[in-house]
Amino acid sequence: MPSIYYRGDDRPIGDIQKTGFQPKIESCRGRTPLQAIAYIQKIIKDNNFKSLADIGAYIISSSKGDSVSTSCILDGASYGKYKYQITAPQNALYFEFKLDGSVGAQQPDQGNMFGRKPYYILTNVDPALSQYVIVGTRTATQEATFFTDIPSGWVTLLS
Repeated sequence: MPSIYYRGDDRPIGDIQKTGFQPKIESCRGRTPLQAIAYIQKIIKDNNFKSLADIGAYIISSSKGDSVSTSCILDGASYGKYKYQITAPQNALYFEFKLDGSVGAQQPDQGNMFGRKPYYILTNVDPALSQYVIVGTRTATQEATFFTDIPSGWVTLLS
């Protein structure tokens, strides 16, 4: 069963079809899942975060261009002229986000997570085999931030 995410963007579908959605910072593009998790762990260490809420707040408010923000709900794709649907071919699996940024225990669904505390969304219990690395937060928009590229083949223009 595929996993569905949404994104608002000012770029037309022709531009998106060329590269998909990628972080704005070129050095952050093309990361493997393990590189993405290591990058998240570096963010935590460099910023000396002491709580999961601090990490969640950083991810939600970050506009540094090191990731791609999406939402689990259509209403969350409120920025930009165009609305896109991202259909990842494999089913989403939910995992605890540990304070050091490592992947914790698998959870039955994201309903067990709450507030601004982040959680991981992967497609495999082995992060190295996942199609993507997403950090989710339980905000009103159910933000799902990709730390890996989103291939153009997964993207459909909604409006």
